[in-house]
Amino acid sequence: MIKKTLGSLKYLYRFKKKPVMAIRTYTDFYTIILVLLAGSCQEPSDRYVTVHETNNMKTLIVYVSVHHQNTLKIAKSMAEVLNANLKTPLEIKPEELNNYDLIGFGSGIYMWKHHKDLLMFVENLSDIAGKKAFIFSTSGDPRGRKANWHKALRDRLLDKGFNIIDEFNCVGWDNNGLLKIIGGINKGRPNDQDLGNARNFAKDLLTA
Repeated sequence: MIKKTLGSLKYLYRFKKKPVMAIRTYTDFYTIILVLLAGSCQEPSDRYVTVHETNNMKTLIVYVSVHHQNTLKIAKSMAEVLNANLKTPLEIKPEELNNYDLIGFGSGIYMWKHHKDLLMFVENLSDIAGKKAFIFSTSGDPRGRKANWHKALRDRLLDKGFNIIDEFNCVGWDNNGLLKIIGGINKGRPNDQDLGNARNFAKDLLTA
């Protein structure tokens, strides 16, 4: 492409006194320039969603993230897409949930269920009939949702009248208890791919 462009410039000089050839050469030259510009202006291909989706839902994410901020990383990635407010149970009053159309609840998994502070927060909520909700978690064990660790939180949300539209889990760095002896498991997780999966999950929530 560059050689062709330089060639066109040479022709311009050579045939500057011949209008017909000059017009042809100018045409070739600008065609090449347009092709080069078109290539440089193409949208970069991104495997994951990285921008806010246009939506009218007012969204809240209530989370608990303790040791390595695994859950907070996931919550922030989802919030990027949903344009959601992020709050811990201590930062929001139960009655404030009425101001939102969609609410996410998430934490790490502790002894096969969500963090006790999150479970207690949901228990203290008044009944909210039909309010849309989603559940998410991070865990050391890769079995994730297959192990049904969301059951305790899911049951409480259903009892309060929430409509659970989807659930998400990914592994996170865990060096609690005896795992410290071996340096923990899943170090570096959630990674970029996990965060991308969280953003894609959030994107799907917009049409659920």
